[in-house]
Amino acid sequence: MSKQLTLEIAQKFLQDGTGDLDTFTSIDDAAAQALAKHEGNLSLDGLTSLSDAALQALAQHKGSLYLNGLTSLSDAALQALAQHKGGTLSLNGLTSLSDAALQALAQHKGGLSLDGLTSLSDAAAQALAQHKRGGLSLKGLTSLSDAAVQALAQHKRGGLSLKGLTSLSDAAVQALAQHEGNLWLDGLTSLSDAAVQALAQHKGRYLSLDGLTSLSEAAAQALAQHKQRLSLNGLTSLSDAAAKALAQHEGDLFLGKVESKVARFSMEEQLITYGVFGSNFTNIWDDNFLESKELTEEKIDEFDDEQRDEIGKENDQFVLNVLSDLIESNRSEIGIIGDIVNVRIESFVGYIFKAQKTLEESDEYFIKMSESYNDLKVFDFTNNLYQGYDCGDYDTGSLSHDKDEDYYNYVQSTLNELLELNQEKVNAMLK
Repeated sequence: MSKQLTLEIAQKFLQDGTGDLDTFTSIDDAAAQALAKHEGNLSLDGLTSLSDAALQALAQHKGSLYLNGLTSLSDAALQALAQHKGGTLSLNGLTSLSDAALQALAQHKGGLSLDGLTSLSDAAAQALAQHKRGGLSLKGLTSLSDAAVQALAQHKRGGLSLKGLTSLSDAAVQALAQHEGNLWLDGLTSLSDAAVQALAQHKGRYLSLDGLTSLSEAAAQALAQHKQRLSLNGLTSLSDAAAKALAQHEGDLFLGKVESKVARFSMEEQLITYGVFGSNFTNIWDDNFLESKELTEEKIDEFDDEQRDEIGKENDQFVLNVLSDLIESNRSEIGIIGDIVNVRIESFVGYIFKAQKTLEESDEYFIKMSESYNDLKVFDFTNNLYQGYDCGDYDTGSLSHDKDEDYYNYVQSTLNELLELNQEKVNAMLK
């Protein structure tokens, strides 16, 4: 049933913004002239026809203009609408356009949406490629010749949406990869590794490939090199290797169902592997342990080897218990992820774990820990750093000594030796 948009209704809309203009199927010329002065987007998707006067008036509107209910327009009418400026011109109801009409619309200075078109000749594509003042949306196209794709790839100064395309040759993809604006290719459900490598070089600010449901490791490695926003919301499965590769992507990354998996690898890539140690009994006996046992080092010297080893094991377990309590009590402050693993390295006993914070960021907490355990040794295996702490203050190390000091060099060589001695366990933590 026809529903007329009158001048009175238009004036009320302009006054208070009330009323859904999309419900009207026709419009008075006077109403069109009034609405043309509206500041902001103007949606009249219900209109199925326009008089020449109404069309001429609406073409003067300065914001985005939506006329998606129109299914046919003369070339003269389209030439008039092409003069519209200041926003997107949306004519998604049109299913076919002459080459002359497309040439006229290509001159439109703003976004252009023609999602109703289901086919496009090479000549028509070349005409639309001349559109240079905003995004170009052609979501209704399901197929294009390589020549048409190569023409559209020349479209400049705006995004290009070809979401309806379900397949493209590698040559066509390589052409589109050269497009300088945002690019939507969400209809593609598969791409060759060569095509993915080409798209990874896309320089626009946004690349959307939401139709892909899986990625090979090689494809993931290629896309990880893409530097801008990348959308892969259609992925339903991803191997660990592919997820780990995508975790290296530096720009915004949208991953839908597999986001948590990639995030896990991304987080792990940023984690630091720490070793926090105290001395074992072959190096220094723990004073608190000796006091708890009412022992002295002189008295232990009188033990035979078996007795000494037995009491030494108790000493080391005492140190481990103290360190475990201190580390766990500072778990959130240091940003520890996962379990802490006890280990003995040369003359030290302690724990290896992964954490989010750097040694400098965790420094104050290690100083605090050393108030409860003297002679604390902290190793950052990821960045090859060491810092000693004693009685709530610095001992020797990377934070307390300049890198050109002789003693720092000694500490560094010690750290390298510890890394070599325990490389297998450190490597396991780094995986």
